[in-house]
Amino acid sequence: MEKIIKEDPDNARLEFILGASLAGVREFDLALKHLSRASELSPNKEAILVVIGNVYLNMGDMENSLVYLKKAYDLGPEFGNLKIFYAMAAIYDKNYELVESLLGSGVVDDEKILSAYLGVKKYDKAIEILEFRVKNHPDDPQAVLSLAAVYLDAGYRTKSIQTIRRVMEMDPSFKEQGEYYINQINLGLNP
Repeated sequence: MEKIIKEDPDNARLEFILGASLAGVREFDLALKHLSRASELSPNKEAILVVIGNVYLNMGDMENSLVYLKKAYDLGPEFGNLKIFYAMAAIYDKNYELVESLLGSGVVDDEKILSAYLGVKKYDKAIEILEFRVKNHPDDPQAVLSLAAVYLDAGYRTKSIQTIRRVMEMDPSFKEQGEYYINQINLGLNP
């Protein structure tokens, strides 16, 4: 890929593809080199800015992550996914005022937002999302089981057990595994 880039050094797309690929295998420093070049060549391309922001997020550099994700969002605020990426970084930065200004005070059922809240152990917000999900998909045993797991992580052992029992009622094939989880919880463990 670098040989092809040398033949066409002003091709932002090639730099972006290589940078994103390197980011995917966690070669962040090298990824940033190519992504930065892609951004120089195409400074208003939201996709490039999002990947750079996510690389910085994965490196734990919240300041740069927020800078790049804000720039991407400012270029295309009408694109909901850009708002989600920016809000996700704000959650990891624990800037909840920014999160609320972006997402409002309602529940946003999005996997990236849920993962971010779980990542910073903001269980109240994760529980809101999962309770909303279960309310809207009451027949989805995986959603209910995810809620049980977060209840447990948040320290709500009784609620977790009750929710696991609900999954066992929904899916009889889960009974044995559910009983194991309940026994572990009753022993004070987190299965």
